[in-house]
Parts: sequence; C-alpha cells; structure tokens
Amino acid sequence: MKTQFLLIRHGETEWNTKNLMQGSTNIPLNHVGRSQAKKLGITLQKFPFDIIYASPLIRALMTARVIHTYHPETHLIQHNSLKERTFGEYEGKSYNEINALSERFKFSECWNYPFHRSPGGESLYEVRKRIQKFFDQLLFSHAGKTIVIVSHGVALRIFLGIALNLPMESLGVPSLDNASITLLEHIPHHAHLHFINYTKHLLNHDDQ
Repeated sequence: MKTQFLLIRHGETEWNTKNLMQGSTNIPLNHVGRSQAKKLGITLQKFPFDIIYASPLIRALMTARVIHTYHPETHLIQHNSLKERTFGEYEGKSYNEINALSERFKFSECWNYPFHRSPGGESLYEVRKRIQKFFDQLLFSHAGKTIVIVSHGVALRIFLGIALNLPMESLGVPSLDNASITLLEHIPHHAHLHFINYTKHLLNHDDQ
C-alpha cells in the first residue's frame, strides 16, 4: 500500500534573513514568508491530499494554515513531534557566534555528532527518536493516504532519513529551503524520493 508524504518547510522569517538560530523560539513569518505560504497554497491546490500535520511553532503553523485555506475539507493537526530541534542557549545567535561558543565542533559538522547537545538543547538522536515514533504512527493510522507535513529544516531532514533509512551523518546535505516541497512515497519496507527541495512555485504568482 502506497503512502505519500509532501514535506514542506515553513516560509521565511526575519531570523532566517539574519542567519540566526531559531530552534524552538517562536518566530513568525515575515512578509516574504507569508507570500511564500500563499504560493504554496496555490500550488498545492493541484495536489489531492488527505490530512495536514504541522509543527505547533508559529512559523510552521502560519504556513500550514495558509495551505489549509486552499484545502478546507482536510483536517489540520498540530503535533509536537514535528517541532524543530531545540538548540537551548544557541537560539537567537548567529552561526558564527555558535561556532565560537562550541569547542567540540563547528556547527556545520553537527550531523556527525548525533548525541551532542547544545546547552539546554536536544541532541539529533533525541529528535530522531520522537520523529521515528511519529513516523510509525502515521504509517499505521494513514496507510495509503497522502499526508502533508509542515515542519522545519532539521526535523524534516531527520524525517527523510528515517523514511529512506539513511545514516544521520548523510543528512547535512542537501539543505531544505524555506517553503520548499519534497515528495516522498513509502510502501512497506521501501521508500522512494520523487523530488527534494522543489522551489519553482516560489517564482510564480505576484507577491502579495
């Protein structure tokens, strides 16, 4: 039985433009992000799907709510398992500041250290554990359905890694851009990635 996942990263925020670590900090979409969410909604009108799951963090939830306005017949459910990795004391800091604070490794190398926690934060292993449980629940509850997942860069790459059975250290690339779409198909014991980080829809429609 084929289950499809449309994985969507939230639209742009001011912290994205400033390259600040967001993590669990609740930063809303900026003007560009709201426009991106509308373009997502218009584009996804062409795709029939059965349900939307979203991180409860406002940047993802705002994105999901706009998509939902174009598919009002579907249910939109918030789920804590889709929250971004918590980065604790690193949140609100630039990547250069984080690199200066961390004596063990540069932030760009974080995928090679799945058990490392920033002060007050989560390890990649802990994020994987909660997303694995959620992924298993989706396959049990929505087998054969098409599911939209609106979440965050790290969380979505871990979701992909679980579905495709990839090692953690391979998930650093490619990155997922704001408001990108990734299509994943799952059948028992096998998953197929149709496309990843699709953003051509953001070039369409006038900004509003």
